[in-house]
Amino acid sequence: GVANLGLHCTPIAIDSVLDVNGNKIEPPKSTCKQALAQDIDLGVVEGLKGPIRGGTASQSNPNDGVPHIGKTGSTDDFIHTWMLGASRKVATVVWVGNVTGFVSLAGTSLNGESGGSIRHLIWRAVMTEADRIYGGSDWPAPDSKFLSGRSATIPDVRGLSLADAQKMIESVHLTFANGGVVDSNAATGQVVQMSPAQGGSVP
Repeated sequence: GVANLGLHCTPIAIDSVLDVNGNKIEPPKSTCKQALAQDIDLGVVEGLKGPIRGGTASQSNPNDGVPHIGKTGSTDDFIHTWMLGASRKVATVVWVGNVTGFVSLAGTSLNGESGGSIRHLIWRAVMTEADRIYGGSDWPAPDSKFLSGRSATIPDVRGLSLADAQKMIESVHLTFANGGVVDSNAATGQVVQMSPAQGGSVP
């Protein structure tokens, strides 16, 4: 769904069905729904380009001209490992781990390759062939607001009443919270301290 611009389609494992006489039977249909708004999804896609472009998933990158997204996963001590990723045409998930027992893949090797790298070798081989067959273009660029988020400068509310301080804080779309009573020479109900400090910028 993430690779498909947020459109999630139910998987159908059946390509075709024939009855005993060789007549074709229509297999189940996939149903699709927009599970994630496309503009938000493109921000997620941009984030998932990082691991495969020099990050933890870079060993999986086919480097064949087709853009990919990807994310690695592992349990403590590399008992189980995953590589998940996709082009705009094909998604592939590879798991390499222990069916029984708790052997660390980081301490094993296969044909000279670290056990922790096997997921990458499998994923790269599968996706290289998928890219050859299906190709795939890049995703549209995301709106910058989904990359850097928004920030607000914290206004100085010292000396204001709690009610006025709350209005000012909420006017810049921040959340106000009463921190309680402290010793001071100010009148009761007047703001004397702030946390975080005024003038700072918060996401």
